[in-house]
Amino acid sequence: MTLATSASPSHIANLNLPALAAAVDFINVMCYDFAGAWADYTYFNAPLFFDPANPFSEPFHSGFNTDAALDAYIAAGVPRNQLVVGMPFYGVGFGNVNDTNNGLYQTFSGRSPSGTWENGYYDYWDLRQNYVNQNGYTRYYHPISHVPYFAQSYA
Repeated sequence: MTLATSASPSHIANLNLPALAAAVDFINVMCYDFAGAWADYTYFNAPLFFDPANPFSEPFHSGFNTDAALDAYIAAGVPRNQLVVGMPFYGVGFGNVNDTNNGLYQTFSGRSPSGTWENGYYDYWDLRQNYVNQNGYTRYYHPISHVPYFAQSYA
């Protein structure tokens, strides 16, 4: 038996994780959707690690990343061999982003006006085929969070 559960610090804090771990074979931690149209700034959909430069207040500042989520489950008593990381095969797009810092940690207004299946959401194949250093987009890699991301060129 398995359980799929959130990577959010507030969600993790409200679970009886030792009891859940005893009742299931695996706990699938959904380590994605850390950012979206609800956020105050552009951010990564699924960062592996915390970036001290991100402008969010706590718990979003240091708690919304894969490493922090897994550490919280382990600290609460879940054995490492029961944890499975859920990773996205899609990206999140933001609309009307300032070009400062290649669009990272900038204010925005809603979702991007395009997407694969709805505005602001892009399947992996679409990103790979239509956005990697083409059609006015540049691919970047964040060395601290270990995340690739795109920004529209503003030449």
